[in-house]
Amino acid sequence: MVKNGSWMGVLNENYFLKIAEADKLSNIIDLDLSGLGLSDSDIDPALFNRLTSLEELNLEKNNITRLDDGLVFKSLKALNLNYNKLKDVQWVTQFTELESLDIKENPGLVLLDLYKVSYWLKNLEFLNDDRVDHEQFGEQYTHGLKEVIFQYWQDNFSRKYGNARKEEDREKIIENFINTAKTTRMKYGVSSMKAFRAWRIDSLKAEIVDYIKVTTLSKTQNGKAKPQTTSPKAKISKISKKAPPSVAIKRKAKPNTAVIVKAAKKVNDSEGYVPSMFLQCHGKEGLGDFETQIWNCEYEPDLKSNSGLNASLVATCGGELVCFINCTTGKIDSKFHQPKEIFYCVAWTSLKINGQLANVVACAGCQGDIYLIHPAQNSFYGKINIHKKPVQALQFSTVCRTRLASADQKGNIYLHDIGEPKGPHYEHSCIKLMCFSGLTHDALKLIMPLPNTGSYMLASSEHGLHCWDCDGAITTELSETSTCRRVDRSCTINFPLKRDSNTVVDSLVLVGADQDLVASKCAGEGVIQIWKFSSLVNSIKKLVAAKKKGCKARVYPQILCELNWSSTSHCYLNICSAGNFVFAGDDRGSLWVYQLDLSRLDEHDQEPKYIVPFPSCERPDGSELKDLGCKVLLNDIACSSDMKYITVVTDVNIVGLYELKQDFDKIHEL
Repeated sequence: MVKNGSWMGVLNENYFLKIAEADKLSNIIDLDLSGLGLSDSDIDPALFNRLTSLEELNLEKNNITRLDDGLVFKSLKALNLNYNKLKDVQWVTQFTELESLDIKENPGLVLLDLYKVSYWLKNLEFLNDDRVDHEQFGEQYTHGLKEVIFQYWQDNFSRKYGNARKEEDREKIIENFINTAKTTRMKYGVSSMKAFRAWRIDSLKAEIVDYIKVTTLSKTQNGKAKPQTTSPKAKISKISKKAPPSVAIKRKAKPNTAVIVKAAKKVNDSEGYVPSMFLQCHGKEGLGDFETQIWNCEYEPDLKSNSGLNASLVATCGGELVCFINCTTGKIDSKFHQPKEIFYCVAWTSLKINGQLANVVACAGCQGDIYLIHPAQNSFYGKINIHKKPVQALQFSTVCRTRLASADQKGNIYLHDIGEPKGPHYEHSCIKLMCFSGLTHDALKLIMPLPNTGSYMLASSEHGLHCWDCDGAITTELSETSTCRRVDRSCTINFPLKRDSNTVVDSLVLVGADQDLVASKCAGEGVIQIWKFSSLVNSIKKLVAAKKKGCKARVYPQILCELNWSSTSHCYLNICSAGNFVFAGDDRGSLWVYQLDLSRLDEHDQEPKYIVPFPSCERPDGSELKDLGCKVLLNDIACSSDMKYITVVTDVNIVGLYELKQDFDKIHEL
């Protein structure tokens, strides 16, 4: 959020441009005007309506009672009005695209106002940091309420109405019915929603009266009225107030919390990576859950400064769980459980916590929240809720280890600084540093090539590979005046492909120690392409200098070699690298192992060094899991820093652990 800067008592164009570091109002994406003592008259539509790209507005801690009806924020997604003097919420109806609204600590508002907001704003996902249940407040609620009202009329008032001869008597019966329905005599929903129920009945009064006059009375030919003999059947929807989500890390999970699936037949026992232990730990307790999909895995960094800590702990995520598995023992050290979450991605970094270097995990999924965990202390210590859509990719900078990039299903990409937690309660602050614009669809993988420059972000997607030139800002040191910076997409990176229509770049990874070599994959092409990012830098800088942006700004890498791979058309099967090795999985559970000669990449295409088929597996009781291999997709692969272990995660709730069965030095020989 853009800081409020030096406040001189006047809101004008110059002030906005200064604090946003923008050249024009239409380029400002987010704005922080908190704590300035602003009143209603300060929020002038003539000025604010020029913020045509504004997505986030912070008006916290001011003196605002309502927002002007003339405000037009077509792109506004998040609005913070905490600690103001709001008297009503009718004004929110003009902000139909809002996804997040904060109106806490406004003494003039009551619980009914929150219910109204939830009903009016169909796109709202978060209200006062709580997820909005539109089924509870939307059309489903209204439909059920009307049916209960109509049934209540038929049971208690329709006969009186049919027998009344004077129109004024009938009007009194209707008025009495409406007032009675608004009380607790007519039950529908939880008691805390009785004010909302009464408000909706008032809103539906005209429709209720029409129903009474049309369906309850039918005119006979001689003009006499008789009661309607049929009535609609009431269907009461059960409405329950959602409890806040609970979060916990289970300490030292017992062995029976994970169903161990032993590898019955090992492959290449003499050398290379061989199946060691397979686990089912992300679905239901016990055997039989082959439906839960496990999406991502990553090994902890190697803490060389503390030899007592090994780098054999791998984090895997899928369903409602993130599991931390010790590959040396094959046991689950701990689990992080978040109800109603589906975890899609994890990322590790090393931070100093109270003076000691420690490994920390960030994980995220369908709820849009990013969770920060210190596994060694079984501590969940922070949550970032910048995203309003499912988060599909996380990536820490390898140079500035507090910098975390995240990307969601809508193409929103942010760079955060998560800070280093301090004290026994892990006090920390998270700052949004950068917003990467230009992507309007899923971002699948993120990498930061040439990390020492702090200049580049790459994001693969279903519509190509996209690049942002950040001019060193990724690793820029924080200052008291650090503001969120918008970075426009510099170009797309296009590859020579067999199918010109194939735009899905579903896997992306850096190869080698200099983090300049890139391996990328497009589903259905049958190859993994190896290319050098630094060879594109001059072309990218020329495009930026010429201010050519958007879909027509393209660069074309020189492919150094192609690794022959599966011809499968399945997408989202990730690859990984370690040293001069590249690892890939396919749609039949096979592990493809490539050893690259980095000095001779351009001489010829390369075949895999070997392929490890998915092993025949058996349950602990000795019964075999037949034909499992032909149905297994290896969604992700990770290799430990010492290259002794490989972990694969699958779409059938199986985590596979592979162990290196040869001398460590021999693996680097060509």
